[in-house]
Order: sequence, then structure tokens, then C-alpha cells
Amino acid sequence: MSYDDTGAAFGKEVPVYAPTHSPVAYADTVTSFAYTSEVAKFYFARFDPSANGVGGRKTEIVAQVVMPLEAFAGMTLFFQKMLEVVKEGGAISDEQIQQLTRALDSKSDEQNG
Repeated sequence: MSYDDTGAAFGKEVPVYAPTHSPVAYADTVTSFAYTSEVAKFYFARFDPSANGVGGRKTEIVAQVVMPLEAFAGMTLFFQKMLEVVKEGGAISDEQIQQLTRALDSKSDEQNG
């Protein structure tokens, strides 16, 4: 039997997959959200301190995510479920979740008021 340079046998169809080296984006927050009737778009950002210690932190965009609305909804439901799993595992408390919720509500009020 003959093989091509990928090791696959000639004349046989072999599966093709995306590369396994996906980029890693460390994020501290999401900075914005927008949507249309078809897609959702948001940005992951991290908080970078000044390299020389002068001044405060800088919010740096690290990735833009654009996805179909149905996929965004599915992802959101997945993360809600995973938050429950993390909470049940004791890694985050109800109090921490409540603090984050209040901070998000306050930020929304500022943007809408």
C-alpha cells in the first residue's frame, strides 16, 4: 500500500480536523456587548498594570468574539450551569456572586441613566 506525506493511504478518505493549537486569551472581564438579529459580539479584556509601576492599570482588549445569537444563548446557559457547578464545589460563594451581580447592576444603571 502507498502512503502520502501525511501517512494516509492513497485512495482512502481520511478525516481532516482543525489545528490543535488554539490561541489562549486570558481575560479579566468583558468590556462591551452588541448584537444584531443574527450575531452577538463582545470583547474580552485584561487589566494590565504599568510595567514601571507608575500610574494605574490599563484595560487592554485581548479578543473580539462574534458568534450566532443562538450559539451565544447556548454558551450563556452553559456558563450559568458551570457557575452552579463551581459554586457547589465551593470555589465561589453565594456572597461573591451577589457582589458581582450588584456591581453589574450598578454598571448597567450608570450606562442607562
